[in-house]
Amino acid sequence: MEKYHLVLNLPEAFYEDHRFKKYFDYFEAKAHVRRRNHETGEAFREDLAWADAVIMWTFPEFTVEDLSFAPRLKYIGKLNSTRAAVEAAARAGIELSDMRGCYSESVAELALAHILNVYRMVGRHAEAMKRGDETWVLRAPLDFDSRERVLKGARVGIVGFGGIGRNLSRFLAPFGCAIRVSDPFVDDAVLRDHGVTRAGLEEIFAASDIVVVCAANNTGTEKLVNRALIDSLAPDTLFINCGRAILLDNGALLDRIRRGDIDVCLDVFETEPLPKDDPLRGFDRVYLSPHRGGLLQSFLEIFDRFIQDLEGVLERGERARWPVPLEQIHSLRDYR
Repeated sequence: MEKYHLVLNLPEAFYEDHRFKKYFDYFEAKAHVRRRNHETGEAFREDLAWADAVIMWTFPEFTVEDLSFAPRLKYIGKLNSTRAAVEAAARAGIELSDMRGCYSESVAELALAHILNVYRMVGRHAEAMKRGDETWVLRAPLDFDSRERVLKGARVGIVGFGGIGRNLSRFLAPFGCAIRVSDPFVDDAVLRDHGVTRAGLEEIFAASDIVVVCAANNTGTEKLVNRALIDSLAPDTLFINCGRAILLDNGALLDRIRRGDIDVCLDVFETEPLPKDDPLRGFDRVYLSPHRGGLLQSFLEIFDRFIQDLEGVLERGERARWPVPLEQIHSLRDYR
């Protein structure tokens, strides 16, 4: 097959990381490649006029006008798309795959890790052992910490039941947790298949031992978790946000944290990287991770999928394997 035209629009670090070399070698063998780092669709237009395919990071988001400059373009593969970008590609008849699903399992795994760390106090015990002031339960049960618990049978509420929520429910199944879910866009049949029950947000926040927020992030879910819900959490509830900071009233959460009566795990923040002087860093019952839900393995899986799509769409005339159906675009971002 004659080489096709491929534009790679990626952060420079991808080209510097030797672990991705095999993918770039593959692209060079199959295509005439242009490496770019465009930040706007307008800056991209000259390359769009040349390209048969584009593989890119999240931005820029192509508009209908941008794609009018792309007479040859057959395929767009990217990490994460907005509603407008998916609609523009569909109108132009261009196959688009959105690879955000590659992160679902690893983000759910991080949520489980946070749960086990807090419930079994793994980090606290490890640090105490290093300091030499650990407690050996020599006066049991007087020297047991009541916050150290088993996960078995816990009441878990999951806000948002897309890929992350479904994987988390699967990971929790061996622990016999009672899982309730809030997601108005998921059919009852899907909930039954995963062994979970539907509940309202008020019930989930007031009556769960663990609340995990992993809903889609868009203007419809902005501050979905409001002050009233946060205030309704019972003492010693474990609250986890592994979705996006936009989902929370972050000021209300900070006020609740200051009361010192709940455990909070956060992997996402309003400002990233988190400022060194951010007050969240100073609380004993707050556990922070630096946006580590998606790991290297997720990136590699994305590039494996890009290759499958290129071979299918450009070499065999197939449809993209990971499209976002228009009836599901409610779950996509509608802002940059």
